[in-house]
Amino acid sequence: MDVTVYYIDGNELTERTCSFPFRTEVTLKRHLTSLYGRDKMDDVYWDIWEPEEEEGLEEIEEPDSEIGVYLKRKAKRRKSK
Repeated sequence: MDVTVYYIDGNELTERTCSFPFRTEVTLKRHLTSLYGRDKMDDVYWDIWEPEEEEGLEEIEEPDSEIGVYLKRKAKRRKSK
């Protein structure tokens, strides 16, 4: 997950965008707590970058065409990862 982390230290705002190997926000929060400390978590904020939705599959009128079958297979493979 791509995340921008904001940390307020006094009057100074520090921001950093990173890619974390986590799948849930709970795991991200646990990781940030280990980095910044539990007492400083009130000064830590984050913004998770949501991946853009893929377009195309819902626009196929003939789902049984070759391209429709291919895109369905591709979507199933991505969900299983």
